[in-house]
Amino acid sequence: MDNNRAGEWTIPVIDAVTAALDPLGWQVADGPDRGPPAIATTDNADSSQPIAIEPLYTTSIDPTTVCSQIVHAQRNDRSVLFVVETEDAQRLLTEILNAPPLLHAARDGKRTFYNGPDRIPLDAGGYALVDAPAQSLVWRETHTPSGPLPDDPNVDRGPRLVLEADTEVVALLADVDSLRAPRASAFPYRYLRDPDTKRFYVFANRDGPDGPIEDFAGVSAIRHGGYTPVPMPLVPEHLLSEPWPQVGFYTIETDVLRMPIELQ
Repeated sequence: MDNNRAGEWTIPVIDAVTAALDPLGWQVADGPDRGPPAIATTDNADSSQPIAIEPLYTTSIDPTTVCSQIVHAQRNDRSVLFVVETEDAQRLLTEILNAPPLLHAARDGKRTFYNGPDRIPLDAGGYALVDAPAQSLVWRETHTPSGPLPDDPNVDRGPRLVLEADTEVVALLADVDSLRAPRASAFPYRYLRDPDTKRFYVFANRDGPDGPIEDFAGVSAIRHGGYTPVPMPLVPEHLLSEPWPQVGFYTIETDVLRMPIELQ
């Protein structure tokens, strides 16, 4: 398959997917504009929900892309059948889909999340920022510390949410729902863009002057300055509602088909 979405659906690929689904009573047709490139339907009353056929080029298999396609399917009342090229690509995909689905890890009721592409807006304005490399940042749940947090006296919430940089805690939130509008002091820094000067200003949230401590021409310059905009973690319940869409995959290299099933 070509990495260009319009070029991925060559006749051999369509024929392969059609041949795999046809014995099961599914017909493959072109998808809608701004939707999956193909959709499978059936007259079987027990399997009436259409299936979005979503090709995944090997280099595009990541949690953000997979989650995005599943979310799009749910919004349109469809299941999803991912199409991958090779066994290696299938392994990458199943690592994301298998238990715990759409999570980096889970143990004893505590989850470790994948980092998403979005930034975290703060209640005081601007976006959360840390002075650590992006690859070192991990969001995970923990049962310690317990008790209230500053500006959040509620002790009845679920596990705390921590952001670690190489195992050092750099931010602490009450729980995953606090991501919707976290207090600025939960993070060491924040940045915002001044509409007048068109520059980006960095502020110290915990220690330092009230005004900006540095300014940059853009977000790339901020990163080159040693800072990283904090990524919003991919929290499944923030992205999907119950019940989740059923998800499956078809591997072209081995002609392996797993019809969409519930993620567990």
